[in-house]
Amino acid sequence: MRLFLILFFLFLQPYAYGAEKEGLIVIVNEKGPLTEASMEEVRDVYLGEKRFVEGTRLLPVNFTEGPLKDLFLKKIVGMSSKEYKHHWIRKVFQEGLTIPTTMGSPIAIIEFVVKEKGAVAYLPASWAEAILSGIADVTDKIKIIGP
Repeated sequence: MRLFLILFFLFLQPYAYGAEKEGLIVIVNEKGPLTEASMEEVRDVYLGEKRFVEGTRLLPVNFTEGPLKDLFLKKIVGMSSKEYKHHWIRKVFQEGLTIPTTMGSPIAIIEFVVKEKGAVAYLPASWAEAILSGIADVTDKIKIIGP
């Protein structure tokens, strides 16, 4: 039933991923250690500079390449997509870190954040209403922290 409601809401909302006009939201697991994180801390998580909080492994999730990811990288991380890729190539080879997970579906991202305490992700701003209103059945499991 939850998946049906998410899909129903999905088709009611504009599914435009890249317009700067639409914007984005940053979400975390409600029971995780990032519920009060600043956007600077989110930036550090996405850059691999902050990997654990209170013993919980932090799990950043990126959207697949496209306008929404570009907006997030520009607005929150302060890098272009190309700079971000180069940053992670260095992290992988110099520090042995793993590149953040990539997903292409808001539903998959929401389900991941609900399941993983250390997860942090971003969605199109149009999904804020679904999360806050309970339509997506995750209001008590996900917290919107920014921007």
